[in-house]
Amino acid sequence: MRGHIDRGASFTAAFKTFTYSLTSFLSLAPKAIDAWKADLTSKGRAKVSNTIADPKVNPELFEEGWEAAVEKEERLLSEGALVEVS
Repeated sequence: MRGHIDRGASFTAAFKTFTYSLTSFLSLAPKAIDAWKADLTSKGRAKVSNTIADPKVNPELFEEGWEAAVEKEERLLSEGALVEVS
């Protein structure tokens, strides 16, 4: 189910999104990071949460080509070359 991030597994979701790139959908990285940061904040770890960079907020901190990779993901999805698995 694309687009759903379980807050209980927020760190794992964020980590895997970056680690496995297209196989885990780069476009979901901001959503995974939001869930991870919200989870940390709700546990009283706001300082830690504030240190986590987000590609939609801090694009300069991410590898060159981030936007191109997300665009490629979307193109592959639309062409059926990349399949969502739930």
